[in-house]
Amino acid sequence: MGRESYSSDSKSSELSGYELEDALVYKLAHKLGGRSEIIDMPLEEALAYLIIIIEQEEQQAEAKKWDLYMNHLSRINANPAHNDKESKRRYEFIETINPMKENKALEMPKELEWNFEQLEQLKALQT
Repeated sequence: MGRESYSSDSKSSELSGYELEDALVYKLAHKLGGRSEIIDMPLEEALAYLIIIIEQEEQQAEAKKWDLYMNHLSRINANPAHNDKESKRRYEFIETINPMKENKALEMPKELEWNFEQLEQLKALQT
């Protein structure tokens, strides 16, 4: 994985070859042995390993969510609410941290439709 193999034009991309290489070394070196192994590896293979590591990190984050949720539920059940208002607040909080529910804030917005005619008019005005 030489620098030339994946950085043909460093001006056109946000990440130069050195930054990409450093990112790959940072993420993969602890799993694959070290810097020299990462640098000598083909880019496709390094990216495949990177995908695997990212998926593992996502699985660990999901498991941690469940652990935190279950720990909170056990604490709540050990100390029950004393009145309806407190009970309602606890229920609302449990609903917000429930890993089964998708987080509304993370949902992608609806697909936007582009007006290409207006875009062409704007391009014509710029030239």
